[in-house]
Amino acid sequence: PTPFARTREETSGLEGLLTASLSQLESIVCRVVYCPGSSDPITSMVADALSSAQASLNHSKRRRSESQRLTPNSRNINRQWLPLAPALGCAGLVYLDSTDV
Repeated sequence: PTPFARTREETSGLEGLLTASLSQLESIVCRVVYCPGSSDPITSMVADALSSAQASLNHSKRRRSESQRLTPNSRNINRQWLPLAPALGCAGLVYLDSTDV
């Protein structure tokens, strides 16, 4: 099913699979940068919007970055720019067929 028509159970299951996959990648390299796709849970695509609202309530930039991570060494870069070095960075943009996200 599309990410917009999943049940809570399906979404939770996909979050578990995504977390397990990221953990396996972290055993190969210490830091993992990822951008979720349409087959990933919708919560991983809208997490930046949710954490932004949460951060404004808590006035905590640290809390915002922690809420986007499924594992200690992974970083969700959906709709974000991650600087890697001077004049070098990584951006995550996902195209979905719906304008709801």
